Amino acid sequence: MTRLYLSSDGTVRTPGPGEHGHLDMGRTILGPDWRGDVEDTYAGMWNAGWVRVVDSPETLIAEQWVDGQPVPFASLPPVQQAWLKAHSVQVGKQLVWNARAVTPE
Repeated sequence: MTRLYLSSDGTVRTPGPGEHGHLDMGRTILGPDWRGDVEDTYAGMWNAGWVRVVDSPETLIAEQWVDGQPVPFASLPPVQQAWLKAHSVQVGKQLVWNARAVTPE
């Protein structure tokens, strides 16, 4: 399983040295003064427009929540939608958005 973040401009961010997953990446991206707990860190990333992605063997799982509510897939910037759809189709995986299957067009 590969864990990554997808920025609002379509940039893919994978774990760097010393980072072991989403939490570590989030803390690095949010900066050295960031002191939030796990939930605060995920919320900080989502509020900054990042999509959390898990690329597993059969599915591409992605999510973004703001104020405790799932962000609709259609509300993502077009570049994020395109990357998620293209990546799932390209590697033959089901795209799951906020725990619901999405059918790429």
